[in-house]
Parts: sequence; structure tokens; C-alpha cells
Amino acid sequence: TRGAGVKVAVLDTGVNPLHALLYGRCTQGYNALDPNLPAEEFTDGVRNDVVGHGTMAASLVAMLAPEADIVPVRVMNGDGVGTGLQVVKGIYFAVA
Repeated sequence: TRGAGVKVAVLDTGVNPLHALLYGRCTQGYNALDPNLPAEEFTDGVRNDVVGHGTMAASLVAMLAPEADIVPVRVMNGDGVGTGLQVVKGIYFAVA
């Protein structure tokens, strides 16, 4: 009931692994926008309206399942823009 042994993939704008609720809880993730970059959140859009959304979603997981591992999967940029292909790549990574 606390998520022990469970990995939860968060497909969103990325995750800040240094956030107080997430520090030490994030595993190696995947960046579908650019696989050469980490799955962390950073400003890269035009307005960056949703930077922080992925970290917020991962924090909710951390509060509800405090023993679960969080797998950040970045499928959208700082404006919340991504493609269907990026989401599919993120899903494939999460399942694998």
C-alpha cells in the first residue's frame, strides 16, 4: 500500500530530481524530446507556462506512494507541447 517495489513512470514535462519530495526517489529516466539530454525539467519553450508540472505530478506520486520509485519520462517541453510520437516513445520506455 506504500508502493514498495513499484516503479511509477511520470510522462510529463520532466521531473526535478532535486525537489525535496523527490530527492533520491527518481530512477534513470528518458527524454523523448532529445534522448541525449536528461529527463529533467528545464525552460526550453517560448513561454515555459508549464515548467514544474511534471515535478508536481511526481510529487503527488511520492506523497501517495512514499516507497515507490519514480521514473521521469519527458514527453513535453516547457510549454506543455509534445508530439504523439514522443508520447509513444515515452510509453515504450516506461513499459520496458
